[in-house]
Order: sequence, then C-alpha cells, then structure tokens
Amino acid sequence: MFVVQHRINQGEGQRLMAGQSGRRERRWTDKADDFTCLGSCRVVGNGWLLLSLVLLGHVQVVAASEGWFSPATADDMHSSISQSLTRSAQWLDAFFGDPVFDAEQNDTRLRVRFDTTAERFDSLDFAVRASLRLRLPGTERQWSLFIQGEDDDDDNELVSDLDEPSGDGSAIGVRYFFGNTLRRSISISASLKRRGGEYGLFLRPRFRRLWNFEPWNLRATQTVGYHTHTGFEADSRLDLERLLNDALFFRTTARLEWEEEEPGVGYSLGILLRQWIDSHSILSYEWNNAFETRPGHQLDASVFSATFRRRFWRDWLFYEVSPRLDFSEEHDYRANPGIRLRLEILFGDSEFRL
Repeated sequence: MFVVQHRINQGEGQRLMAGQSGRRERRWTDKADDFTCLGSCRVVGNGWLLLSLVLLGHVQVVAASEGWFSPATADDMHSSISQSLTRSAQWLDAFFGDPVFDAEQNDTRLRVRFDTTAERFDSLDFAVRASLRLRLPGTERQWSLFIQGEDDDDDNELVSDLDEPSGDGSAIGVRYFFGNTLRRSISISASLKRRGGEYGLFLRPRFRRLWNFEPWNLRATQTVGYHTHTGFEADSRLDLERLLNDALFFRTTARLEWEEEEPGVGYSLGILLRQWIDSHSILSYEWNNAFETRPGHQLDASVFSATFRRRFWRDWLFYEVSPRLDFSEEHDYRANPGIRLRLEILFGDSEFRL
C-alpha cells in the first residue's frame, strides 16, 4: 500500500511539475506575443507618421504651386479685411449723414433737416436746412452740382454750432473728382459761397488719403481754399479709427484750422464711439475739445454729447435725439446743458441703400 501510495504521489508530483512548466511556457509565449504586437504597432505607427509627413509635404508643395500661401494671396486677404473695415466706417458715416462722407459722394441726393435746439443760455431755436447734390450725366461720375444750406458745410466743424455767423456755409457750385477710391480721393470745387455774412467766389481743392494698419485705419484730409471776401484758409484733419467688435466703432480726430483774416490758429481734438443697435438704430457718443492760440492759448469749448439716430416708418425718414453738455469760454466755462431734436428726410439713391 505504501508503494502504491508513493507511486500515486510521485505521479501527481510529475503532473504538477509538468503543469507549472506548461504555465511558464505559456507566460513566456504570451510575453513574446506582446513584444511582437508592440513592435508591430510601432512599425505601423511609424509608417503612418512617415506617410503623413509625405502627404503634408505634398500638400504644401501643391499649395505653394497653386498660390494658396503666396505673398499675393496674403495681400489679397489683408486688402479684403481692410476694405471690410473701411466699408463699415463708411456705412456708419452714411447712416449719420456725416459731411466728411458726403464730400466724397457723387450721386443724386436731397437732404432736408428740421432741427429744434434748446440750451440753458440760449433761446429755443428752430431751423430748416437743406442740401442738394446732382450727379451730372455723361461725365463718368466726375462732375456734380451742389447746393447747400447754411451751416451745412462739407467738412463740418468738429465742435459744431460754436460762434458761426447765421447763414454762413450756404453755397451753390460744382465739384470735379480727379480720382475717388477707398484709398485716395482728389477733388476741386468752385462755388458762390457765403463767408463772414457776405457772398463771394470760393475755390477749394481737397485731398484725402487712407492707410490701413490692421486693425486701424489712418485717414488724412487736407483742404486749401480761397474766398474773395475772407482770403485764404486751410483745414488739416487726421482720423484714427477701428472696429472694437461687431457693435462698436471708435474714432479719434485731430484737426487744425487757419484763416487769413483770423488771428492765430484753431485746433480741436475729439473722440467718437458709435454703437450699432440694429439695422435701424445707432447710438453715437462724442467728446470734443476746441482750442485757440490767439489772443491767448486757451480752451475755447469742451462738449460732451450723445446722439440716438433711428430710421423709422420708411427707409428715407430719420429722427435724432441728441442731449449735450458744453463748457465754453463764452459762458465762463459754466455748464450749459442742451438738447437737439431732428427730423430728416432723404431723397435720392445712396451707394449704401440706407
């Protein structure tokens, strides 16, 4: 019995050893398989990486040959962005009927404004102002006839309605454009114009140049004029502007004005922020400061204003509500609150189809 039991135990031991050896062989086989799989994966991964690099290099070669990343394409993209910024600024100026914008338009248009103004130190004022521009047919958009009412000058003063003789600015004349593009505008006008309370012949060339330094636009405008009653004059203006986001437009303006019959030089600095509300409504916030150098260098006026302008009922009908607060030397820099209500009717075709 002992021998049988010993043989049985010996057989079980041999089977146990054989099982352990088999398990060790399987473990080594599994590890070898893992290493083989890992090596295969690395080979496949390196192959895909190499293929991707080859394809990327091929795409870059094709893109370069097709001009996708060429200097000309980059210039086109920059020009497109610049034009978008410039056109946005022009649309806002057109919506507000900005005189600086109007000076470069050569279409047919009649604008009539009914203004009611109230201020602390002045009596209630009612005024009707009209301006007419006619593009002359057959002149390839180079000639236009214009008639403008009082205080409706092409390049309106940065700080408006300060010490202007009643009726000044009314004129009838013609304008010729030598060139008129987004980058550059050159024109000359000849008119019968009222200055200093008297009418006289007025000749004025005008030059405007625009530079884009993404995301900023820099615009320089220079005019030189001669009036038979008041003599020579010059007006230099520099605007720096940009879109802050989809709803805000910012502009800062520096302006220098000189007239032969006036002592010294006048200059002004202003900040403008326009907020797009919707396609019918825009808010404009302004802070303007006017200075004079004679008889002594001083601040002539500082004006804070906000203007809400809305198109209503019809595409050619607008109204404005414009509260303001000014501090002028004329009133010893005392606060002079005021408000202007405006109704405006626009006839004719506009480039921006307002």
